[in-house]
Amino acid sequence: MNINFFNAFHNGDIHYSRTFVSNMIKDISKIYPDTNFFYYHTNPKECILDIEKLQHVPYNAMKSGDIHRIRFFVDGEDIYINTWVGCWKNYSVTEERYIEVGTGGCTITANESLYRDIYEDISNHFGIKLKLPNTNECIPRIDYSYYNVEGIDKHIEETKDKFRKRIFISNGDVHSGQCVNFSFDPIMINVIEKFKDCAFYYTSPTSRDHHLFFRAPHLQNLFSTQEIIGINVCDLNENSYLSTKCDVIIGRASGPQAFAGVYDNFMDENKIIYSITNNKYEGIWFTEGKHQYEWTDAGNQEGLEDRIKNKIIGFCEN
Repeated sequence: MNINFFNAFHNGDIHYSRTFVSNMIKDISKIYPDTNFFYYHTNPKECILDIEKLQHVPYNAMKSGDIHRIRFFVDGEDIYINTWVGCWKNYSVTEERYIEVGTGGCTITANESLYRDIYEDISNHFGIKLKLPNTNECIPRIDYSYYNVEGIDKHIEETKDKFRKRIFISNGDVHSGQCVNFSFDPIMINVIEKFKDCAFYYTSPTSRDHHLFFRAPHLQNLFSTQEIIGINVCDLNENSYLSTKCDVIIGRASGPQAFAGVYDNFMDENKIIYSITNNKYEGIWFTEGKHQYEWTDAGNQEGLEDRIKNKIIGFCEN
């Protein structure tokens, strides 16, 4: 028997499904130990290498058709499970989805609703009773021992007495429409210059003058996470590991900031997670942890850069 997880969308969608997939593998393997597990997706296999027994397959190897809207289906010995929170609850009632602005959005609430229905689908199919793990057990956890974190540990050790705070900035463009794209460079340049006792980490180059920006003699407290990590493949999990060493996490609910959405950060009472998105439900995935969550409305673009800068200055001053 084959259990085939599938998701036609982005790295963040795969990340938020990781603990659900891991739990499902453990639960099914206890009952049917010879089951094979596959994940069909469009992203680098490195994004979830830490899940044992899981084989990664390109999404285009699946059957064609509008299957990305279907939650669960069976084809002979193959069981297909859609991990995308945007799929239909009922394929024949296409207006009903797990993502509903104003009620769930892209949050753990929507993910849990999807996972609960899939656990019921599996239970009904096999005639068994599987119980969805509790909310805390649905929060993403990453086994960082599978990833290249040595450079990060070395950097943190070498700078441990140099910086009062560490600010993680997921500054790359977003691709899911949850925020307008803009450069952090004009927002950050004066902040970085002012707070030399704070370390700032950029996850992506955003301008032609990127190298000049990083090499400027007066910006010795600005770092490229790519240079610290030092690998040429997907480094989202490594960025996530670095975020656990930082005091503030800033981004637009995409890429490295999405991968920073892990149990270690959510349960850290000293952590601030700051999201800049068009809709609050797109930027606040989980609010029940011990962390502090801040949000800025990017849909209101008037004075947006100043609002972001003032927020970050406040984080640095406190």
